[in-house]
Amino acid sequence: MNKIDFNPKIKQLKKKARKRSLLETFENELPTFVDIHDLIEGEAIDYSVEEKRDIRHLKGKYERFWLDSSRNVVYKDVLNIQPDGKVTIRSVKNIYAGMASYILNTTLQISINMLNEETPIAMNMMMFVGRNEKEDIECMHALCLSTNADNQASVHHEILVPVLKQETTTLPQRVVVDSLEFFKLNYRYPELMRNLQQRTPTAPTRVKW
Repeated sequence: MNKIDFNPKIKQLKKKARKRSLLETFENELPTFVDIHDLIEGEAIDYSVEEKRDIRHLKGKYERFWLDSSRNVVYKDVLNIQPDGKVTIRSVKNIYAGMASYILNTTLQISINMLNEETPIAMNMMMFVGRNEKEDIECMHALCLSTNADNQASVHHEILVPVLKQETTTLPQRVVVDSLEFFKLNYRYPELMRNLQQRTPTAPTRVKW
């Protein structure tokens, strides 16, 4: 017999010890998510995204339409506003990154500052939203201030159309005017081309066509 078993102090500890249930033992021995991540990566990372209260009613995907300088091609980009206000724009060739802000309960401002995660750029989009929820918006009329091919400041009219179902697949597109794809687009959004061709210094304060 082991001498430890006859030690008075050990006997006293055994009397005071509380027998744990099998369920409690199982729960305590299960590795948590952080434990597993620690084993794999060596450190824990918080993957939660902090939601901005002022932007959460506008988060999600949008189709962004704009005309090129020749006004013979319509571009459709996929713009996504994250819950924390971060913005990505996926075009036919590039990916842009920036931040969105909802100002004075009326205006949505999107500031793009990065191209393909490496090249700094300057592009600002501003549009009237009012107090409307995304589900109540047909389209948003935006003024976009950016630089043209000659690095001159340029402003033009753009249209953002909400994608109300997140599972809906939408892809960037380059649509040549008077092509078959253009007629399909015009059938879907009859007022799109007329609005894109506007040369007004201010955007309409409405969320309807």
